[in-house]
Amino acid sequence: MAIEKYQFISGEYPDTPAAVEAREPAAGTYAEWAAQLRESGDYGAAIEKYDTVGSEYPDTPAAAAVKEQEAVAGTYAEWAAELRETGLYATAITKYQTILSEHPDTQPAMTAQAAIGGVYNDWGRQLHSQRKYIEAMDRFALAKEATDDPDVVAAAEEGYDEALWGLSQDRTGEGKKAMEQALPGVCDGEPADSPAVGLAEDEPGKALFDGSEFKLPSDLKATSPGHFRYAVCLEKGTSVVQRCPYTGGHTLVRQRRWWRVRVRDTRTARVVANRTFNGPSPAACLFSRSFWGTVDYSTGNPPSSDQVIGWLQGVVR
Repeated sequence: MAIEKYQFISGEYPDTPAAVEAREPAAGTYAEWAAQLRESGDYGAAIEKYDTVGSEYPDTPAAAAVKEQEAVAGTYAEWAAELRETGLYATAITKYQTILSEHPDTQPAMTAQAAIGGVYNDWGRQLHSQRKYIEAMDRFALAKEATDDPDVVAAAEEGYDEALWGLSQDRTGEGKKAMEQALPGVCDGEPADSPAVGLAEDEPGKALFDGSEFKLPSDLKATSPGHFRYAVCLEKGTSVVQRCPYTGGHTLVRQRRWWRVRVRDTRTARVVANRTFNGPSPAACLFSRSFWGTVDYSTGNPPSSDQVIGWLQGVVR
């Protein structure tokens, strides 16, 4: 190759006029080689050759031309654009970031920040199409952070809202997970973290129950985050109805079960309704009975789930 001959002259006869003269054609050959690699889409190799011109032949016309033409930054920009087109979004962003950090005063750097925002928007749309709503929302948020370009920001806001609505209507996958994660926190007094929960404000609200003592009927049960407006929270306990003394120091404690049902707004965790339901009393104390210990307990059945459901029908709406 011509470059090898030029390098041989420079290496073997460094102090000769021939060596000085060989530098310029060597640099030019590297620059031409880089341009060919760039044209064929071998961007990494092209950048290596351009870097060789700048580092090994900095005082040549070829090096000046490479710098003036912003060839390295332009190659990174073309590389990033191709990666973006093929869906390799994370790698494309790193190329644009390289332009900003290593070639900040170039023309490609002036548009790189907006391009990063555009890549995040493309990434978000792809994730949305895959029903990965939460990740999509994250990418749209990053797009708004990346640039103040009005077109990019407007697209990011639109994409975010669409992904959020998609999440709010999702009955499986991420939507179901968002509801499952929100329910115990709301019952503990913490508003739901996900903005998708309760988003469908103009539509009838539904509920989920944080327990297994009864099942909500289908007309009350939330099936997607947007309609998950209420959390039905249950506290259980017993209250003493009567203490019956028996001979020998024994006591039978008759007690009744109760459920305290609180209905909380999922968006604020505020209690919107609260009621205690009592179960039936246990059987009356007998004249005599056998004891397992000094104090035995006789506990009635749980409260009626039908009563709870009937009450909830007037609360959840």
